[in-house]
Amino acid sequence: MERGDCMDDYTVFYMVQINTLFLKTGFMITDFRKIMSELTEHLSMNGYTFDTNGDDRIFIYEEELSYLLTILDDRDLLYMVL
Repeated sequence: MERGDCMDDYTVFYMVQINTLFLKTGFMITDFRKIMSELTEHLSMNGYTFDTNGDDRIFIYEEELSYLLTILDDRDLLYMVL
């Protein structure tokens, strides 16, 4: 094995923290658990590889991050990618 070969065998995950209080429209979120449940169901049914802390964070592969962000934008959810 040459130096640098092991760098090809890594996986990058991103953590996306979702705002639990407000939508992009400025409206308050009254039932974030329902929103998170629908969101994770959507991701599961479409075959995305992700994990969640059960509250407001989703961990997702780098290759699928853009799809998740599109879904969050479509639902007017505020988020921060870490």
